Amino acid sequence: MSEMSDLPYLSGALAHNLVLAQNFDIELQLNGSQGVDATFSECKSLISISNVIEICEVTPNKWGIHENNGLVLRTKLPGNVNYPNLILRRGASCSKNFWEWFELTQNGRWWENRQDMSLSFGSEGPGYEAKLDLFGAWPNHYKLADVNAASTEIQIEEMEIVFDYFERVQP
Repeated sequence: MSEMSDLPYLSGALAHNLVLAQNFDIELQLNGSQGVDATFSECKSLISISNVIEICEVTPNKWGIHENNGLVLRTKLPGNVNYPNLILRRGASCSKNFWEWFELTQNGRWWENRQDMSLSFGSEGPGYEAKLDLFGAWPNHYKLADVNAASTEIQIEEMEIVFDYFERVQP
């Protein structure tokens, strides 16, 4: 199975950028932060799914042997959009804001702690390949990697973020 087929709901440049994420940095910036709050090397489950609503109606068009019955017409319409939780892997952070975000959520204050945040996908150097804004985000869980005494950064093995919706911003 190719890497692109692992992302059935994404297409174009965004899917290409996510597939190549192992060669990119994924920077997370919380609302109001002055700099990058965390950097990750993998991003999964960045999916937008539209529920399908099927409507069945009887039209005045006649059909059948005696043509006494109306024609049944089925129409499919887009419904509400759902966004599964975002999973970020293999990251690091030494941002106080980032860890306070976890702490407030763990202490039951997740509603007042919902953040708008940005994810920037880019290679080394200035600029980025893609940038997404996530709205109403809060951390669901995280798993820390083994601690290394030679580093002041805390390594994050995996982090799951719940959010309301996302938008791609330029470029």
